[in-house]
Amino acid sequence: MFRFIFTLILTLSALTAVAQTAGISGLIVDATTGEPLPGATVLLTGRNKGATSNAHGEFSLKGLSAGEHSATFSFVGYSPKTVQFTLLQGETTKHLRVELTDAAQDIEEVRVTAKSEARQLREAAMPIAVISMNELQGTVSDINEALSKTAGVKLRSTGGEGSATRLSVRGLEGKRIGYYLDGLPMNDHSDFININDIPVDMIDRIEVYKGVVPAKLGGTALGGAVNVITREYPPRYADVSYTVASFNTHKINAVLKFNPGRYEFGLGGFYTYSDNNYTMELPMEPGHYVRRNHDRFRRFVLGSSFTSRCWWFDEVVF
Repeated sequence: MFRFIFTLILTLSALTAVAQTAGISGLIVDATTGEPLPGATVLLTGRNKGATSNAHGEFSLKGLSAGEHSATFSFVGYSPKTVQFTLLQGETTKHLRVELTDAAQDIEEVRVTAKSEARQLREAAMPIAVISMNELQGTVSDINEALSKTAGVKLRSTGGEGSATRLSVRGLEGKRIGYYLDGLPMNDHSDFININDIPVDMIDRIEVYKGVVPAKLGGTALGGAVNVITREYPPRYADVSYTVASFNTHKINAVLKFNPGRYEFGLGGFYTYSDNNYTMELPMEPGHYVRRNHDRFRRFVLGSSFTSRCWWFDEVVF
């Protein structure tokens, strides 16, 4: 008798273990294309039990008993589907293939609004003027012309193309005014490039700080600062412009950017030439004008960049 009871207990325990480990598994796919749907949810009807499909659209749900069951399969953008299935006594796993149908849903108008970085700077609690280059791109205007239209800013040029330009902000000029390119001081180590040499087509905006210079710029400028922000080009981009102006002035600038795979290569530069043979009045002889013939200007600048997103960092830029 004792042996019979012991055998019966072992048998019931085995049946209970089989019942607790029984379940369903399978694949959730798109009904039209047959592609797997990762992240789809499986929820048993009337029970607080469910699962989520993996990156291959596969799912597995254990802990079911023998009998009739139903489960609801759902995925974002697809119509939910309820499937009835039966687990037989002793059956451990039932395999299902569930096909979900794309659900086209009409929604009301969605309006997304945001402030550009230029507008956020204009609304900042500091005396700042922000000049957006969107209206000047594709024209023959230069930075000097854009700055001259800013209140409180005056420019004095010593000559034609390539000449030095002195910027005055609220009466202060010289070393009291800082010049920055993307937040980096421009002429700390070299006078190779002047602020007016940068083509307008390569500039996103110009920030003119009047009196108060942000700590992020640093430097020793106490009277104000001019920060030129260059454009951020898309991964694939090509642009070439050519300008002809007075006194045999020619300007060419080009930008090329492409990305084969996870690498990005950029190449850009500009070339400026001018005879600068304009007529000027002799300072010591008022009323006497001569044509300059010794102020020819030529400048060539070339730059390149390389970006990688497949090494040990999120992004590496040279």
